[in-house]
Amino acid sequence: MSKFTIITLSILSMLMLVSCKDKEEDPFVHPYETREVSVDLSLFEDASIKVDMTDDTFIVISGHNIASADYSYLDGVITIFSSFLATIGEGQHVFTLETAEGQSTFMIVITATEVPFMIANGGFETGDLSGWTIVSGAAFNDAGVTNLDNDIYFDMPYGKQGDYFFGRYKEDEVGVLRSSIFEISGTGEMTFKLGGGKNPALTYISVKDAENGHELARFGNTAFNSSTENDFSEYREANLVSYVADLSESLGTKAVLEIVDRSRREWGLMTFDDFVTYHETPVDKEAYVEGIDIKPVFDLETVTHTPDNAMFESGDLSGWTVAYGGDAFQASHIRPSGDGFKLINRSNESATGVLRSGAFVVEGEAIMSFRLGAAHTNNRDHLNVALFEADTNQEIFRTYNSRGRFEDEEGTHLYHIDLEPWRGKVLYMEIIDNASTDWGLVVFEDLKTYYDVRPFVKDEIALNLLDLGKTERTYDEMRTAVDEIMTSYDPTHLYDDDTPDEKKALIEAMFETTFLKTFYGTIDGFDVLSPQSGSLSFPPVNRYLEDGTTFTVTGDIPAMWLRDSPAQILPYLRFINIDDDVKEMTEGMIRRLFMYIRLDPYANAFNQDGSTWERKFEVDSLAYPLWLATKYYTLTGDDDIFDTFFLMTLETVLDTLVAEQNHDDANYDIASVSQSDKNKYPNEVALGIGLVWNGYRPSDDVTKYKYLIPSNMFMVSVLEDLSAIMNAIGSDPILSTRASDLASLIRTAIETYGTYDHPTYGKMYAYEVDGLGQFNLMDDANIPSLLSIPWLGYVDQDDPIYQNTRRFILSADNPYYFEGSFASGIGSEHTPAPYVWPMAMAMRMMTSDDQTEIFEAFHMQLLNTGGTFVMHEGFDVNNPEQYSREWFTWPCALFAEAVLEKILKQT
Repeated sequence: MSKFTIITLSILSMLMLVSCKDKEEDPFVHPYETREVSVDLSLFEDASIKVDMTDDTFIVISGHNIASADYSYLDGVITIFSSFLATIGEGQHVFTLETAEGQSTFMIVITATEVPFMIANGGFETGDLSGWTIVSGAAFNDAGVTNLDNDIYFDMPYGKQGDYFFGRYKEDEVGVLRSSIFEISGTGEMTFKLGGGKNPALTYISVKDAENGHELARFGNTAFNSSTENDFSEYREANLVSYVADLSESLGTKAVLEIVDRSRREWGLMTFDDFVTYHETPVDKEAYVEGIDIKPVFDLETVTHTPDNAMFESGDLSGWTVAYGGDAFQASHIRPSGDGFKLINRSNESATGVLRSGAFVVEGEAIMSFRLGAAHTNNRDHLNVALFEADTNQEIFRTYNSRGRFEDEEGTHLYHIDLEPWRGKVLYMEIIDNASTDWGLVVFEDLKTYYDVRPFVKDEIALNLLDLGKTERTYDEMRTAVDEIMTSYDPTHLYDDDTPDEKKALIEAMFETTFLKTFYGTIDGFDVLSPQSGSLSFPPVNRYLEDGTTFTVTGDIPAMWLRDSPAQILPYLRFINIDDDVKEMTEGMIRRLFMYIRLDPYANAFNQDGSTWERKFEVDSLAYPLWLATKYYTLTGDDDIFDTFFLMTLETVLDTLVAEQNHDDANYDIASVSQSDKNKYPNEVALGIGLVWNGYRPSDDVTKYKYLIPSNMFMVSVLEDLSAIMNAIGSDPILSTRASDLASLIRTAIETYGTYDHPTYGKMYAYEVDGLGQFNLMDDANIPSLLSIPWLGYVDQDDPIYQNTRRFILSADNPYYFEGSFASGIGSEHTPAPYVWPMAMAMRMMTSDDQTEIFEAFHMQLLNTGGTFVMHEGFDVNNPEQYSREWFTWPCALFAEAVLEKILKQT
């Protein structure tokens, strides 16, 4: 609320600027006696100052953008109106009194309490938007406040009040500007000046209850008029029209004004001035145009979950309201379509308008859907579909035909909106056609606002133009935190006391460069001097899309792996609560990964457009996105990701896992990827034993035996965590129970069929089994692996079966464990022997508390990059300059994560 009540006026000095006049003839010769006057603005009193001069000597008062309309002079009394005093705020304010005899100054001291009836700066005489709040968008800015007299595009006076008003400004922008709070009082009349805003359904002044946001009234420039030909007496475009609005039905209500601009063309700008929210006596209506209340009104007592004639089943526009426009929406635009009807206004493409649905209450599964055609990207700012709350008339969602193509002609695409945040609320829809050319038409059909059973949605999700994702991210807070880490770490923590001095110096010299390259590789890319290829420069692998999702390529392969991408951002997660860019990027990745799973749960990698890059069924590819969601929630406490689309995703995952517990090639056949892969190893397994069939390893190599134990372990851990989170937040108890029951069944099967009694190492976990008695005793560097079991969350690090397994896989008995003159570690069938993989070395660090082992694994990664200072897929243990994959950010991210956790000890 604007706060100005007690006003003290002090005449500080009256300085005479005259020459050669007799002092006794000059009324200004004797200084005025200082006096103070208190004025209570809550009673709407003006401030009066008595001055000793004749009427014919008074000229003007200046200072603080005071205008002639803000004061009067009569019979030796200057009166400064309360409406102006309320705009300049508390403090000491010096004004200059100009007379024919010279000038003098006086000061008004305003102390703050309350002015209940007036908004601050209603006439913009501060020369800016002081007292107003920019709620959203770029349509309103201080730069829009101007003192111009005439419209620069058409030589006609604006008709402003005082010196300043809000003039022509950025027609191609939208936004909301909010006033300070005022109490509707006096006569309940409000006066204001308004220009522009040809379409009052999109550009208007909203009067809202300040406490609950309900819209009390809405006024547009209904007197807008361009069709004057040569008679400009009624010409009303940018020039200001004086309006009077009746708010008397809301007397005593504390309210705010919102100036709403939702239009970017066709006079999609507003000029305005002189908002007076209190009149003690009735306004002379002859001097004003009557403001017509145009707010949408619905009978909220009779509303149901489906608006009248939602699918145009009547064959006309019954139940819908043409909120603005003459020809843009007509009954003749409703045409047969399949078994129903659709709206298509192609016959009036050049017309503009707004069509408003009836109201509906959000119930059932809280999802709505519709089909939309035309309304392409080229016109999305002018031709779209919007949703509003019926009580506040607040816009909550705006979308367009984001999947549409010009070659679709009049074809439509299906879209869904998750309305769970508005459950129980009454909403309505508007179809907005403010485009007159270039496919300025809309096709709309099949509006459904109620589902009693949750539908299945792949990628048919409407894009919210009110909440677009940032397409660039800076990560400034994370960078600052990393800078602090790097300037404060102790280099002696990089090695133990037994390390030779020359090796210590080499480690210190290489550490910062290697850590920073690997840490920032995902978001910044990196440059390398390759012994194999010379100078190379690689870009960032993250792409930030307008729908708020994150698409991440692996590096040298331009596709997004469901497995790799969560691991590629792993070291950033510890900064998620200090950097919104990290949080939003992670949430965006989760949502995109969920979408890909719904598109095809058997695929492991996708192109940005949702098409499949590779269709190798891997259980871990389903686990990683869910794992990232649990990490995100555990770190942030934000459960927004567990929305209805998550539930669809989880249901898809559970259905797929259950199907693959009894694998049938009719569901998924390896031969569809490669017949040679299918013929490489036996395909027979024991069905129905609880383990989940798995076609390919995390290395993307075909499995020897189809029950891959580490991937089954990962899924167990993820489902257990997800079920616990869902129970905590009260999400879908049926799905939560399904998840926990399935996790329990798989865990039992792992312990029953996935262990092997080794004569040397004791009871240990096998890498793969078939349930028929065959065991593949090995480990692969890719994660999930047997080495990573504690990191996966399946058992604790000190679990005896895990420790037995660890001793085996870090020995020559593991066929993919290699030792050489430069390094030792775990490799993969995916690369030639004796290549070892840095990611297995990083995992060795993260699953050990033995400082000697940690340093050994750390040094082998740091000192064996082939001079590139980044990690590769694998390298030769006897020649680190022989390596695979120049650009592969998964092992880079794992190295950075292991360093932060185990070397720099960052939590």
